[in-house]
Amino acid sequence: MEYSSAIAFIQKFAAGDYTEGEHREFATWLNSASPSELEGVLEAAAGEGLAVPAVSLADAGLVRRIEASLDEYEVAPLRRIRRVAAAKPQPEIAPGRNAAILTLSGGRRILLDSASEDTVLTEGAAVVANANGRLAYNPGNAPATETIYNTLTTQRGNQYQLTLPDGTRVWLNAASSITYPTSFAGANRTVSITGEAYFEVAKIPSQPFHVKADGQDVAVLGTSFNVNDYPDEPAGRTTLIDGSVRVATAKSSRVLVPGQQALIKEGGIQLVPKADIEQTLAWKDGLVKLTGASIREVMRQVSRWYDVDVEYQGDLDNAVFVGIVSRQQNLAKFLELLEATGSVHCSIDNKKIIVKP
Repeated sequence: MEYSSAIAFIQKFAAGDYTEGEHREFATWLNSASPSELEGVLEAAAGEGLAVPAVSLADAGLVRRIEASLDEYEVAPLRRIRRVAAAKPQPEIAPGRNAAILTLSGGRRILLDSASEDTVLTEGAAVVANANGRLAYNPGNAPATETIYNTLTTQRGNQYQLTLPDGTRVWLNAASSITYPTSFAGANRTVSITGEAYFEVAKIPSQPFHVKADGQDVAVLGTSFNVNDYPDEPAGRTTLIDGSVRVATAKSSRVLVPGQQALIKEGGIQLVPKADIEQTLAWKDGLVKLTGASIREVMRQVSRWYDVDVEYQGDLDNAVFVGIVSRQQNLAKFLELLEATGSVHCSIDNKKIIVKP
């Protein structure tokens, strides 16, 4: 089999239109493929929405993992899934989108989304512009006479981007909020969040940046980090990408170095020396990383992004997943990929997902 034929097989495999002979030929070809060819196979599979293992090409077991992953799809009950779909069509639930609600200092609420016209307004001395799914603040030339706060809120099924008046960039995940001043004055730059946000902080050494969440205060000078503080998660998580941050609670504080994560629970801080950065930032890149995640971890993300509720039935503790999938596809397709692992079975009842072993 040539490389081009291997890529073609991936497309046929994703469509469920292949023969056993083609599968055996593909498996044989994998054993002699070069690292660059294997990388191409991984990219092609990811492009088709297949949950292939997210592993380094340096992994000696990569070939076996790819083949094992395809074998999982091969034995998955694809015909059964199609029969169920034919008997009871799954409702079309679209993925989330760029949308948010901006609450101004006087209480006025403005809906922001990709369909709305560009918006320009003033808040205190700041000029506020909204375009293409991003809200940006320009502090203006006149000094602020008072501290004015705005709040940007995303509902379930929404996400948005924000540029603060100091140039700090913020990605706000679904079911989240951030409250911030329209102009940073004084010794510190302080914002507060609920839910999840990723920050790329503008470096101003004379004015430290603080992120306050429920039970924690993250202090930085200029760095990139992610804060996850959803109330339905078992612990708050602050993950450092680069730079340095200090995470403090009422009971303790820790300084993180890049690649570390602080778990905040009941006021204490547990350090994770080597955090899964790819999994932490997958949401920001429009993805969900399945590898290493429990079904409940995955479904909490699904619930927030697709604006649905989840009901669990039976013992799901042994459900195992591998791979990375896009969260830009509709819910039925996303759930089909989960089912293809053979670990769970999902059905949609109006706006509720029922998950069974």
